Amino acid sequence: MTTLSSILAAFQRHWLWAALAFCAVLGSAMAVGFVTTPIYKSQMRFIFLDNAPRMQMLEGFAEGTPFTRTSDPLENKMELVKTHAILNTAIDKYKLRNPVNGEAFTPEELRSGLAIESVLGTDMVDMAFTNTDPQIARSVVTALAQTLIDDTIASNRARATTLREFIEKKLPGVERRLKDSERRRQQYQKRSGSVEVTVEAQAAVRELGELEATGRRLQATNGSLNSQIAQLRRQLGGKSTQQAVTDVAVSADPDLQANRRALADLDAEIARQSAQLGERHPQMINLREQQRELNRLIARRVKALGGSRTGAVDPVSQNITGQMSDLEARLSGGRQELASVEASINRYRGRLATLPERQVTLAQLDRQVQLDGAAYNLLASRLEEAKIAEAQTFANVRVVDPASEPEKPVWPNFPLLAVAGTVLGLGAASGIVALLEAGRKSINSQQMQDLLQVPVLASLPLLESSSERLIHAWNRESYRMLCMNLRFLVPGAPGKAAVIVVSSAVANEGKSTVATNLARAMARAGRRTLVVDADLVRPSLSETFGLEGRGGLAEWLFHRPSAGSVGNYVQQTAVSNLDVLGAGSLQLPDSGSLLDEEAVDALIGALEPHYEQIIIDTPPMAGYAHGHSLAARSEGVLLVLRPGHADIEHLKHLKQTLDRNRIPLLGTVFNGVDAAEDMTASYYYDRTSKPRKQLLLPE
Repeated sequence: MTTLSSILAAFQRHWLWAALAFCAVLGSAMAVGFVTTPIYKSQMRFIFLDNAPRMQMLEGFAEGTPFTRTSDPLENKMELVKTHAILNTAIDKYKLRNPVNGEAFTPEELRSGLAIESVLGTDMVDMAFTNTDPQIARSVVTALAQTLIDDTIASNRARATTLREFIEKKLPGVERRLKDSERRRQQYQKRSGSVEVTVEAQAAVRELGELEATGRRLQATNGSLNSQIAQLRRQLGGKSTQQAVTDVAVSADPDLQANRRALADLDAEIARQSAQLGERHPQMINLREQQRELNRLIARRVKALGGSRTGAVDPVSQNITGQMSDLEARLSGGRQELASVEASINRYRGRLATLPERQVTLAQLDRQVQLDGAAYNLLASRLEEAKIAEAQTFANVRVVDPASEPEKPVWPNFPLLAVAGTVLGLGAASGIVALLEAGRKSINSQQMQDLLQVPVLASLPLLESSSERLIHAWNRESYRMLCMNLRFLVPGAPGKAAVIVVSSAVANEGKSTVATNLARAMARAGRRTLVVDADLVRPSLSETFGLEGRGGLAEWLFHRPSAGSVGNYVQQTAVSNLDVLGAGSLQLPDSGSLLDEEAVDALIGALEPHYEQIIIDTPPMAGYAHGHSLAARSEGVLLVLRPGHADIEHLKHLKQTLDRNRIPLLGTVFNGVDAAEDMTASYYYDRTSKPRKQLLLPE
């Protein structure tokens, strides 16, 4: 709340500059909207389809440019629109002209106004173009979309044409190979007299080929298993699988495990006792003997079980042993399967050897004819598909939402400019206020407390800050609080008045007003009070109280009569218990020198017995010595400060002077506080009082 109040107070102090900065920025933002040429945006939506003409089984056929059809990412298709090929084609074909200079668009100009975005989760794309002419914006979007469609059709045709030319080039060679295969088969049939290959020969040839392929696969698998087993064996230190398995089994023997646990406990006991007893101690000798005996028992047990190591097998070695056993089992099965396949191969070869040689040769020639025929039929069918695709005008791009001529411009956007201008205007106003506050040398209440290290005894309102009722109420309660605080700080003594000097750091901080009202408040509280106008530079108390000019402090200092004669210059006021010692009408050229230590002591000594409270109003302490002379004989100084007057340097110098002269600083009065800055006081003192309830006494 305090921070917010400080910020509001800063804005109130510099409201004119803040308002000018805000209005300037907001006005500039709105002016930009009025002077800027309107910009229009035309948009269309299209979709990329995945149902282009299918051209199957072409991988690896084309020489140099293999035809492999894959789905391009949507981003590639979007970037295709921004390529020079598409942009230049659209510019030349549709005569796209820039309305600014009347010349043809350049690809860079089109690209700068073009925006392409994908619709999330779909194959749809939004394409938009912005320009100062709504017709041009619509024409460009439409031209680019149509150019993209034409390019897609041309691309599909080009692919189909390339495929057709490729097949037409390869098809005659395949046809010749088919005819050669058929001719060789016919010639062999004529020479051998064979008319038909038996079903048995065909099946034998087919099965033999499959078995040989299976045999090669099994050999590769077994070789891989052998390599893995050798690698695992090296990790086990060259042990055989049988020995590794035996070591694992021996390690799991219950008796052997019990002996190893006993040996581990014994080793721990030896390590513990060795440092205390030494190796020559009988107990240590006994423990060493037990250790050797356990080692012999473990070695005999391992040998009896057929193991090769006395230590326990670690989990990693156990895992490796398990893997090696599994791989050897698989290798054994693979070898058996390979042996079975090799036996079948030999059996089929034997069967083929028993068949007539001409039937085997004829079966092989017949199979070659089938293969060449299948290749020829495949290419012939794909040739027809390529011719059909080449003749089609299909594009895998379709316009879903065509572009329309925009009616309203997208820029200037006055609501956006208003929001941006408001935000920037507030920022500019805040910056101006911050700069002005940084340049201020005045000090606020918190800074004053931190610097002077004394409390704020009262905060007095600015007279023009709020209603008359609030000012009177706030003033009255503030002075009452000030009186109470001073009573605690300067309790006084019987027969001796409490002397308080009221002053300020610089002029125009309201010290005389505070001194007058403080004296009135103390007098109304029943204390016999005297207020002394010691401001011989700019006196004001006599005029304030409406007293006649019959002399005062200046005359007494100038004539230097006896100390008791000062009472002749004291005048009574209309306020009960309140007297005034005015400054007098005599103009002293060097009044500060007259207020020396002797004069001050005489003055205070003559006045103290007659009053309970003496309030002395002095000139500003930052420029005159009067206040320091009087303060040295007082109970302390009450410093009056007004926002925007005293700066930090004044207060630092004043604080150092008071501390050096050992003059107590009782506290400060913060004068002229704006009611807008003190929300709590403003709310409390200015609110409408509720009617009091009447207390009814029983009859």
